[in-house]
Amino acid sequence: MSTIGAGDNFNAGIIKALLDFDINKTDELLLCPNDWLHIAAYGIEFSSEVCMRIDNYVDNTFKTTFSENIRRRLVSPN
Repeated sequence: MSTIGAGDNFNAGIIKALLDFDINKTDELLLCPNDWLHIAAYGIEFSSEVCMRIDNYVDNTFKTTFSENIRRRLVSPN
């Protein structure tokens, strides 16, 4: 396991979540705890993926399992 790139990929996951959920900078940006849970799940999924790869990058197969992994992460009690 390597943590090289984990922070960068966590940030990439956060940005992907903001884009997917159409969250833009506004004067009245109000997010509930559940919104933050979903946003953080994206970041965690991206950073977890890169930590499990010896080459420290997210490969093309990641996108095929991403949605299912997010769903599982959100319903898991851990």
